[in-house]
Amino acid sequence: MVAYNLSKSVSFRRLVLGLANAIFIISYLTDYTQALPLLSFLWLGYLCVLLLSVWRSALALCLGVLGVLGCYVFLKRFSFFDELGHLSFPYLTIGLSYILFRILHLMVDVRSGDLAERIGPFAFFRYTCNFLCFVSGPIQRYQDFCAADGIAVVELDLTKVYEAFSRIVAGYLKFVIVAATAEYAFSFLKPQLLQAGDLPLIKLCAIYGLTASLYTVYLYYNFSGYMDIVIGSGVLLGQALPENFDRPFVARSFLEFWQRWHMTLSQWFKFYLFNPLVMLLMTWFPAPALTAYLGVIAFFVTFLVMGVWHGTTAVFVVYGLLMGAGASINKLWQVTCLQRLGKRTTECWQSSRATSTFHAASRSHISYLP
Repeated sequence: MVAYNLSKSVSFRRLVLGLANAIFIISYLTDYTQALPLLSFLWLGYLCVLLLSVWRSALALCLGVLGVLGCYVFLKRFSFFDELGHLSFPYLTIGLSYILFRILHLMVDVRSGDLAERIGPFAFFRYTCNFLCFVSGPIQRYQDFCAADGIAVVELDLTKVYEAFSRIVAGYLKFVIVAATAEYAFSFLKPQLLQAGDLPLIKLCAIYGLTASLYTVYLYYNFSGYMDIVIGSGVLLGQALPENFDRPFVARSFLEFWQRWHMTLSQWFKFYLFNPLVMLLMTWFPAPALTAYLGVIAFFVTFLVMGVWHGTTAVFVVYGLLMGAGASINKLWQVTCLQRLGKRTTECWQSSRATSTFHAASRSHISYLP
């Protein structure tokens, strides 16, 4: 941060950010060979972006997406694709999931013409491997990143520095106090849940509900605390990173919960999977009366993929199925209520659903407890 603010030169600041990314990645390595698969994945992604800048066809996009996804699946070593084999040496997989989102975003937007400017290799590296967002996001669009890439859009003053450090400290307190306390309580109850075969049903349900709720609280304060640290640090580096949480526990439905929780992930899936899938389904089934129900199918597929993305084992397939079921049932219920009760009655009924939404989200998280 100090080095970045030593000079207002855009070239100097971009050099500092690039070096920070490289140093951050190197800090995870014990041998240089561990970085080779990551570098290969980056080069593949960059070549696909270059290809799509000159060959903007649907075929080129499909081939590029399949190639990048295939490489990602191979490197992540999903347990249900063991027959693909794997590399015989240890290598870095941290950051691959978020790099994938950035590469696919670049490919789609370059092909559509939304990104008309040429993306150089160093700009590509600074964006895809931004050390602030490398591990857990948030997922920033290239257009927003580029607007502040080494450029002081808003000059720092004492007020902004104070606000940035205040957010970093608040995030740290969330991380080390609230999240740690919830994790400790969860760790205390988890053995009782796993060995609850002889417990009365009521007590079992109570332990299950409390354990799931504690784990959700832990996830929220752990993740949102980390985001506070990242976003606050971004301010000091001239980066206006997008918010990732917006009071998710006041959500009135499962779908609204995911509009408030990990928002950049939800938005990415909305733009690059859900919307195209709905459009595709509408071309297959053009009847206007079916449009709302096509959304139910698209929600199931989107949340299933989102759940599977979270991990590499069959447990996350279960998580994806639970999320897909929750989202599609929620959408189907909304459609049914709207048709039978009308918009005003449906909105009044939904206003009392925040508590139920919290518990539904907690039950979905319990499927991949550590």
